[in-house]
Amino acid sequence: MARLQRSGSPLVALSYDNLHAQLGSHYATRPDGALTDRGKKDFGYRIRQALRRVQTLWPSLRVDTPRGRFVLHNTGPDVLSR
Repeated sequence: MARLQRSGSPLVALSYDNLHAQLGSHYATRPDGALTDRGKKDFGYRIRQALRRVQTLWPSLRVDTPRGRFVLHNTGPDVLSR
């Protein structure tokens, strides 16, 4: 969110493969490192589950989860920087 605010960009879209490369570790992947269809489904389920938890603590967070990716909208930080 800080990066979105600094850049002035209204949103950023990340595919599950991109996010998995940063966060995931035990989901089924193909030899090239991309998620398999089942791995993508499992990873997406867990990501959406985690986002719901985050949104309970950060209600102004705007996240869309279209098929195979998620989109973060620039909502500004909940805590202002100095």
